[in-house]
Amino acid sequence: MVILMFLIQYATWPLVVLIIAIIFRDRIGKVSGLKFSNYEVFFKDELESIKTSTGEACKKLDATLTSTQFLKLNMMKMAEQSPLAVILQAWGIMEYTVLECAKHELKTTLNSASAAVQLLHDNDNIREIQLMHFFRLLALVEKCKYESNNNAITKNYSLEISDLILSVADSIKETAELTSKQAETNIEAKV
Repeated sequence: MVILMFLIQYATWPLVVLIIAIIFRDRIGKVSGLKFSNYEVFFKDELESIKTSTGEACKKLDATLTSTQFLKLNMMKMAEQSPLAVILQAWGIMEYTVLECAKHELKTTLNSASAAVQLLHDNDNIREIQLMHFFRLLALVEKCKYESNNNAITKNYSLEISDLILSVADSIKETAELTSKQAETNIEAKV
């Protein structure tokens, strides 16, 4: 009896709110605001304002998660939360960079960054040392994934590795673009 009284006393209002939400579920998405006594809240106006200002800010910054500059700005904060996350984000940028270089320079769409970097090397779009750095960093990233279970990755270590990964990614991109421009210049010179 005590349990029943307790449930009635404390579970009544959530139950009433749930029943009202079920009854008016079709109209809830159309609610643009609420007014209670002297308080008013306008959802749609605020939401549109936030969407507009956020969209404008993103256009001005032109920052995406695939941008090395964006990651470098936020690496310190991210490393405090999760050192492995910084490394994996940097590696994601490396893979994206290599795949985009292969797509742009070789007109080839691949699903594997390892295959893409090997193909870029085979077609003389990147140097031997860059190919070696890529595969050594790949092995290091895999080692970090394993070590992250033991909390062996420090913030500073993750920042060093991430910075190295991003530097190599930028180097691969620059070399691929440069060799592509040189090849175009050679073709134009022959014509």
